[in-house]
Order: sequence, then structure tokens, then C-alpha cells
Amino acid sequence: MHSRPWIILAVLVAVLVGLSWWRLSIGAHPADPVALKQILSIRRSHLASGLIVGGALSLAGVLLQGLLRNPLASPDIMGLASGAGLAVMIASYIAFTMGSQAAPGSSPLVPALVGAFATLALVYALSQRRGVIDPVSMVLVGVIISITAAAGTLLVQQLLPDRGLYSGRWLFGGIDEDAGWWRIGG
Repeated sequence: MHSRPWIILAVLVAVLVGLSWWRLSIGAHPADPVALKQILSIRRSHLASGLIVGGALSLAGVLLQGLLRNPLASPDIMGLASGAGLAVMIASYIAFTMGSQAAPGSSPLVPALVGAFATLALVYALSQRRGVIDPVSMVLVGVIISITAAAGTLLVQQLLPDRGLYSGRWLFGGIDEDAGWWRIGG
């Protein structure tokens, strides 16, 4: 009975490895050996970056579920993702009103971290009753904060001249073209 989860995990890992290998091998063959080497290097760095980011997101969800003892807890349900998004949009709006067009070179990482931690502190503070944190209340407060922050994000996005296309693109997420090995290792 206890071996079943390990079998499922092994099958999922095998599928992941198979799909990863398949993704690396897609393309015109036979290709120029130099070009093929460069393409495979880029694809491997994107694959490694995606695996690291996916693992970090799943770890964040598992940690929240374990700490709160609630299977519904996750960064998006708890409002952390929405709080980070709202902070990025507010930073873009402030940069726009100060005269800087939130240049594509500027990184939204700092506002996102500040927004996520501020949201976490707010959820933590609002979910206390008589000094005790109730995990169910924390999830419900997180959902309310998440919805409110998402609405605020849309409002600020409409105030930006480009309707927040640059910041909105960042909020969707993705692996940049320059996600090379130097970024993964550094």
C-alpha cells in the first residue's frame, strides 16, 4: 500500500524526463553541428530554468499547505501572487508619473517581493483572533486579499498609458530569451 505513491512519482518523473528529452530534440535534422550545439545549449538552459521555477513554485505550495495544515493553501489562494502583482503595477505607475517609462531594463523583482511580503504580513495580521492564528481564517482572509489585490492590479493597469502591457506581460510569467546558464548558476 505504501509503495503506490512512489510508483506514481517514478512514472511522473519518467514522463518528465521523456518529455524533456523530446523537447530538446525537436527541430530540423540534420542540422549544422555548430548551430545545433548553440540551439541545444539555449534549450537546455530554458529547460533547467523551467524545472527550477516549477520546483520552487510547488515547494512554496507544499510549505504553505504543511504550515497551515490546509490543502487549499497556495501562494495564489493566500494572496501572495496578487499582492506581488499589485506592487509591480504600482511601481510601474509611480515610475510613469515620475517621468520614467518603466524601462524594459528595470526589474520588477523588488516591488514583487515587497508586495508579496506585505501581503503575507497583512494576511497574518488579519487572521489572528485573540492572538491565535486560525488556519481556516487565514485561508479565507487570503482569498479576500487576493481578490482585492487583483482588482487593484486591474485598476492601476488601466491608469497606465500602455494599459500596463509591459508589466502585465511580466505578471503572466515566462522564461526569457536570455535565461542562460549564467543566470541559472549566478
